[in-house]
Amino acid sequence: VVLSEHLAEVVRGHGTRRPVSVIPVYGVDLERFRPTDDDPAERRRTLGLPPEGSVIFFSSRIAPEKDGETLLAAFRELLDGGRDVWLLHLSGGFETFRTHADRAGVAHRVIARDAVHPEHQLPDFYRVSDLCVQASREEGLGFSPLEALACETPVVAASVGGLRETIVEGETGWTYPAGDIAALARAMEAALDQREEAKRRARAGRSMVSNRYERQIVFDRLVEALGEA
Repeated sequence: VVLSEHLAEVVRGHGTRRPVSVIPVYGVDLERFRPTDDDPAERRRTLGLPPEGSVIFFSSRIAPEKDGETLLAAFRELLDGGRDVWLLHLSGGFETFRTHADRAGVAHRVIARDAVHPEHQLPDFYRVSDLCVQASREEGLGFSPLEALACETPVVAASVGGLRETIVEGETGWTYPAGDIAALARAMEAALDQREEAKRRARAGRSMVSNRYERQIVFDRLVEALGEA
């Protein structure tokens, strides 16, 4: 059992003759991860976030393959261009991210905190964000973008691995070549500037998540696969 077609190809590439089932076993709880009509500015105040400016959420853990350095460099390009933007990061490695942000010269616009409860608190941070970025250099599936889209938060993602199956340019988000700082900066600018288009792609993304990654759907598929085994 693997999470994506990308990983299925990897497993088959190692020569297996056994059946490979593609089942994204995490699943997304669409009752918790959903859009709301709450006032974004008031919700930000409640969460201790700036009420003004655009919030870009980097919800990945801190690891080399997540490529936070490229995101920080692209974020600096947005700041140097005069944009009123904030970069939000929540994880157990937030102090390391702060250090990287300081080296990149953007620490004054980075909000880095410890991880929050993944079901009771995390959805609120997706909902108040203007954009979610997955900057990975490799990814088996990419779960954060699915949670973001379930909340109808626009997504920019590197075009790698399993992300290519969920974040499709022009349909469910914006994509860019992994590690390309300028391309990432352009994609973030487009997503922030084209508000109506961003909403359209995010709504299409929630529909995709509902059809393919909703938790009961994937759990039922897992039970079926185990029964067949």
